[in-house]
Amino acid sequence: MNKDISKNREAECINSKNTPIFIVGSARSGTTMIGELLTKANVGKSFEGHFVVDAFQHFGSGKLSKVQMQKLLRKINSYESIKCFDIGLVEKSYFGVEKVTTKKVVIDVLEKIASNHPSKQWIEKTPHYIYNVKLLLKTFPEAKILWVLRDGRDVAHSVFQKNWGANNVYYAAKEWLAANYQNAALNDKRVLLVKYEDVLSSPKEGLSKIFKFLHFNCTNIETLSSAIDPQKMNRWKQTLSRRQINTYEAIAFECLKKYGYETNAYSQNKISWVWKIIYSTHNHFKLGLHLANENTVKPIKIKLGIIKPFDEKN
Repeated sequence: MNKDISKNREAECINSKNTPIFIVGSARSGTTMIGELLTKANVGKSFEGHFVVDAFQHFGSGKLSKVQMQKLLRKINSYESIKCFDIGLVEKSYFGVEKVTTKKVVIDVLEKIASNHPSKQWIEKTPHYIYNVKLLLKTFPEAKILWVLRDGRDVAHSVFQKNWGANNVYYAAKEWLAANYQNAALNDKRVLLVKYEDVLSSPKEGLSKIFKFLHFNCTNIETLSSAIDPQKMNRWKQTLSRRQINTYEAIAFECLKKYGYETNAYSQNKISWVWKIIYSTHNHFKLGLHLANENTVKPIKIKLGIIKPFDEKN
C-alpha cells in the first residue's frame, strides 16, 4: 500500500464498524434499484445523502475548529435529505472529543442514518458522486464503490420524464459521456463496474458479482433475482426518434461501443451548428424554468406540506 495512503488511514480513519460503500452513476442509471437490492439482502441501508462530498469540499479533511464544526453541522442539517431522517446531530455530541474532523462528523451522520438497519452498515447512494470518485477514494481509502452503468439512450429516455436533468439528447449524451467515459478515477480497483443490463438479463450472476466484490454472503439471492424486471431495457428504441438517436450517437458513439451497446451507425455522425444552437437554446430555457421551480415554488410546497422533500427515485 502507498505510504501516504497508509498514513492517511492511520490519521483519519474513524473507529467505525462499517466499510464505506458508495453507489454512483449518471442519474437514472439504476442506482436506486441496486441500492434497494442491497438493502433487501441485508448488506446495509442504502440512502441518498448528498452531503458527503460537499462537506469535504467546503471543510477539508483535517481537524475542525469549534466554529468550523458548528458551520459543518448547520450545513449538513440543512439538507432536505438529512431532514427526512431526523437524526438530530448536535454540537454537544462532540463535547470532550479531543479531535473532531470532517470525516468523523460525516461518518457519525451516516451511521446514525443506518442505525435502524439490522446490519448497521451504511450505503451512500448519491449518483452524482460519480464526478467525485477520486475525492471519495482519497478520503475513504478502504471504500468499495459500485459504479452503475446503463445504456445512455435509456438514461435519456428516463431523464426526459423528469423535470430535472438534461432537457434534450444533445445534453443528455454529453452528461452521460462525462460521467462514464471521461472519468479516469473509475479505473481504480476499488471501483466495480455494474452494468444495469447485466443485472436485468442475468440477475443471479449480476448480483453474485456485486456480493463477491463486497465480501458479502447473500442467503436470499434467488428471491432477489426473481423480483427484477428485465423489461426495463432498450426502451429508447420505442421512444427516441431517428434524429434523437443519431444525435446521441454522434456524441457518445465511442463510449457506447466500448461498453458493448449496439449502435445504428458504423462511425460517428455529425451535428450541424444550427442544431447545436437549437439544442442549447432549448436546454437553457427549460433549465431556467426548472431552477425557478426548485428555488421558489418547491420550497413553498414543502413548507406547506403539499409535497414531501427529497421524494425522488433515481
